[in-house]
Amino acid sequence: MPEPAKRRSRRVARLQPDPDAVEKVAVFVEDGLPQNKIASLLSLSTSMTSKLVDQATEMGLIEKITRCTLPDDRKDLLRQDAVLTERLHEQLKAFAQQHQVPSVDRVRVFATAAGKIRENPSWDNATWDFGNKAAPWCLDLLLPDQTVGLTYGRTLAALIAGIKELRGAARPVEPPVLVVPLWGEPLGPRAISDSDVFSDPTKLGSTGLVQELHQILNGPERVHRALSLDFVPCFQPADPGYPRTRFQYVMEFASSVSCYHLVFGHRRGLFPRVASPPKPQNTPLDIPPLVEVPQDRRPLADHLDVILTSVGTTEHPGRFLRGEYFMQGDIDRETLKRGALGDLGGVFIPDPSVTVEQTDRDYVESVNGRWTGISLDHYRRCALRAREDGLPGVTVLAVGSLRGEIVRECLRLGLINTLAIDTECAQRLESLTK
Repeated sequence: MPEPAKRRSRRVARLQPDPDAVEKVAVFVEDGLPQNKIASLLSLSTSMTSKLVDQATEMGLIEKITRCTLPDDRKDLLRQDAVLTERLHEQLKAFAQQHQVPSVDRVRVFATAAGKIRENPSWDNATWDFGNKAAPWCLDLLLPDQTVGLTYGRTLAALIAGIKELRGAARPVEPPVLVVPLWGEPLGPRAISDSDVFSDPTKLGSTGLVQELHQILNGPERVHRALSLDFVPCFQPADPGYPRTRFQYVMEFASSVSCYHLVFGHRRGLFPRVASPPKPQNTPLDIPPLVEVPQDRRPLADHLDVILTSVGTTEHPGRFLRGEYFMQGDIDRETLKRGALGDLGGVFIPDPSVTVEQTDRDYVESVNGRWTGISLDHYRRCALRAREDGLPGVTVLAVGSLRGEIVRECLRLGLINTLAIDTECAQRLESLTK
């Protein structure tokens, strides 16, 4: 019986490192020896060798060197964007102070996919790439129990696709995020898609994007409870082709089969003077329990915690709606382009330049007055609430240098709380705000 005890004693003694073991381990690590080889040289177990490596690291005898395997040009671009983000944010604070408006709260620049821009002059590939890069950052802005409004368009579609990839099969958000459509639908048949990337125009509208994001965040079993403005025309046709009184009854019907009143309330001028009686409770048209909203938070457009939106340029104002809206809305596109810098999520922003005729600016305002969706006042209200309550607020995503001018004007008006842009737009915006 004593023999096994002696053997066990000798084995324990053999595993004890000598006083210089930590330093020896450090030297052998520098020589590039694997831990199993070091253990053999020092007659140690692999677990003891691992502990000695950790101890040598804690003592500063071993320095861990982390090496990024990305190509040098990619690393340089990412460093440039990080520096540009910080520099641009400080410059935009000074710009806001100069114009005596609140500054943007959050800025993030994402590296431009230059190759994708060259491949597709429409920027659709670059927009898709940008949306996927911005998705993690924007997803962090969307918290449980928030009310999040969506406008429309390709940039948001790319962002939501990126969020879907990130979320995967993650558990539904609790309490649910209330996702709100902020635009109705274009009148008439949609134009045929001219994009290989965004081939289905039906998925670019406000309601389509809301249904997608609602399902991603709140779970597929709740998708039937998403808010919808499918039956709501996004604009009022021009008089005298379609008199206002006739359009009022169209809106009354559209509101009865959608969530329009819940989102926008009883918008002045869009409904007959004699309001319809309240809809009976517990009918099939009632909003499901998931999106039940207290009376003091109605209409939802006045109580948005986040608005996810993009901007349009003077070359493509109202890009998503350019075919249907301009053709069927009897819109003079050239006059609109002369008077507007572009649009913020569909709301056209007048060009403040002294060279612009006042009649052209007035035309821009008249076109905005025919929208049935979100208005400039809703953007202002959301931006103000966000600054008071520390919310993400009006969150603008923009790709490309051409969008620098419209982003600058929205900043000058104090309409943006959170800004996510690509390198091209950031560099242009930096030059415009010096």
